[in-house]
Amino acid sequence: MARFVEPDRLLPLIVYLAAAVFVLLAARWFLAEAGFDRGSTPLVVAWLLLLPVGAIWLWRRSGAR
Repeated sequence: MARFVEPDRLLPLIVYLAAAVFVLLAARWFLAEAGFDRGSTPLVVAWLLLLPVGAIWLWRRSGAR
């Protein structure tokens, strides 16, 4: 993998993806505890939109060094 991606760009992306998954799971748990049982469709849609946007932003920012 290091042949294709520089390590200084890969590590922030891996950390971002792990944090995004954690935030999704925490938000789902919080909504379930708060009693919002209407479904998680808006949460999943927001996650699917924000995850790639944030990853692209982080990828471009780490390449500007």
